Amino acid sequence: EEDDGVADAPFDFSSLYNVLGAAFGTARPDGAVDRCLVVFGRSRAVPVATGEFELKNKGDFFLDAIYLHENAAPPVRDVQAVYDTLRKLLVHRSSYVMETTRSQEKLKSYLLLLLA
Repeated sequence: EEDDGVADAPFDFSSLYNVLGAAFGTARPDGAVDRCLVVFGRSRAVPVATGEFELKNKGDFFLDAIYLHENAAPPVRDVQAVYDTLRKLLVHRSSYVMETTRSQEKLKSYLLLLLA
């Protein structure tokens, strides 16, 4: 990611919410549990949501996130602001939001944790 000193436009999670709602919002078999993983790698784009995430209210749906980022360099790469916003947008019940600075070992560890 080339650092030209300019932050990227915000990433709107509403389109993701719509896709997940269409895929998992319909009737599911009894006992089915759905867990999705978002890998977010935009260090210079603070996420937003212009719509509601309806699946947050379903007890059988979980949305986890792994945030892969460059080292912080505020205000262009405000890693903490992106992480805090991801937590606010995605976390509900037993969901996880994890972050790493593109460490392959840490990424593998997070993936294994989520698969366990």
